[in-house]
Amino acid sequence: MMVTEYLTLGSSAPACAPTFSIYLAPGGVIASTPYTDTTWVSITATGDVKVDSNTLGLKEIMVRWSQPDPTGSSPIILTSTMFRIEVICPVFTTPAPAVDKSLNPPFPAASAASIVLQGVEYRVINSAAAACVITYSLYEAPAGVRAAIVYQDTTWLSFSTTTGDVTIDTNKLGVIELIVLLT
Repeated sequence: MMVTEYLTLGSSAPACAPTFSIYLAPGGVIASTPYTDTTWVSITATGDVKVDSNTLGLKEIMVRWSQPDPTGSSPIILTSTMFRIEVICPVFTTPAPAVDKSLNPPFPAASAASIVLQGVEYRVINSAAAACVITYSLYEAPAGVRAAIVYQDTTWLSFSTTTGDVTIDTNKLGVIELIVLLT
């Protein structure tokens, strides 16, 4: 957030330069002392509020600035209205992949299992932040009903819980209905 979003400065003379500080203000009630933990949210000497967008969090804050009074008396102290700074994971979307993945056994036999469904085919992630990592779980789903336990048979089909890729040994015959759960 730029300083110009909450303050109009009348002069840029060094003698008139304001000093800025952040105050926590949960529910609009300002704290009695400045917020000094600068690991997530901080304010620059020029009044710009900075936030670590790779760390999830929420703070309700006010910015207080003081400026020397031109008459030499006590400094002029002003406070912004309360505003929220929040970093959240963006909503991921799940486009529908092809419903059926029908494969014919290869001839000659394949030397390795093949990825038949990539995670990128059924999800779009809008953040690379470590706090927003998606995990995948694979469930057998006969007739479209999700089984109670995670699919575990890896003799024919394997699954990556980090990328969501489904790999099948195309040299073996089989039919399975699956559901991938993203969290």
